[in-house]
Amino acid sequence: MRALALLIAALFLSLSCSAARAQSCTFTIGDVDFGAVDVLSGGQVSLGTSLHISCSGLSLNTVRVCASIGSGSGGAVSGARRLLGSNGTLDYQLYSSGTTVWGSNYWGLPGAPPTIDVPLNLGGSGSTSVPITVTLFGAQQTAHVGAYQSNFTASDNRFVYGYTFLGIVGCHLIPVLPQLGSTTFKVQAHIDNTCHVTAQDIDFGTRGILSSNVDATGEVSVRCTNGTPYSIGLNGGLAGAPPTARHMTGLATILYGIYRDAARTQAWGTTVGTTMAGNGNGLSQPLTTYGRVPPQAAAPGTYTDSVIATVTY
Repeated sequence: MRALALLIAALFLSLSCSAARAQSCTFTIGDVDFGAVDVLSGGQVSLGTSLHISCSGLSLNTVRVCASIGSGSGGAVSGARRLLGSNGTLDYQLYSSGTTVWGSNYWGLPGAPPTIDVPLNLGGSGSTSVPITVTLFGAQQTAHVGAYQSNFTASDNRFVYGYTFLGIVGCHLIPVLPQLGSTTFKVQAHIDNTCHVTAQDIDFGTRGILSSNVDATGEVSVRCTNGTPYSIGLNGGLAGAPPTARHMTGLATILYGIYRDAARTQAWGTTVGTTMAGNGNGLSQPLTTYGRVPPQAAAPGTYTDSVIATVTY
């Protein structure tokens, strides 16, 4: 009887070890490319990819996967993973659902890996796809122009898996005879040169006889991506006139000029030497437009003109 009992125990141990080795899974995650991102808008951008898992093993069993995804080559801080560029970083995050960060058991940052079950069919195979939301955060207007990327290698993606009947309750427990899988993918984005421009009118107000200079100011605000050189030109108005002899029209015509300086000595036009130049920093850069109506005869009435501001970058 004693020899029989030992033989049964040996057979049971052999079957258990064979079952633990039988499961096999492969993993893939699709690359994420945000393409050209307009950070000046200030809004966040979200794209989707997925973790695809294919497993084989004992029929009608379930393989449980603890899918840890780490920082990637761009690194991470609390609350954000990062894309790395030549002149800085862009913050983004991976989510398993809603606002739940897809984390890792192998880092000290908030966010744990999800627990994923893959049921095997009668033929001993099964697969599933788990969506991953990738969100590039907003409010990064001062990020520099250029390419940004984070590469995820096998050391970042560590997927521990095993049969649930071996006692794998969750991702905090290491399964008996665990299997380890991995995959690679990347997340990338590009910030192109972009500029936005707005303008505030020049209003000379209500005047009587134009016997002396009448001065007023307006504003052109330009916002360009960080590191983008630009120049702003003002055209000749509806009459296509020279910068200091533009025409406001009403019952007749009133001559006026727009200048780049408060002394009204530097005309603001579209030709070389008459434009305003600058370098974008991602924030709004206000530029004062200095208007002047010189002394002249004019009939009573309302006079207007329309000037187009063009940003070249």
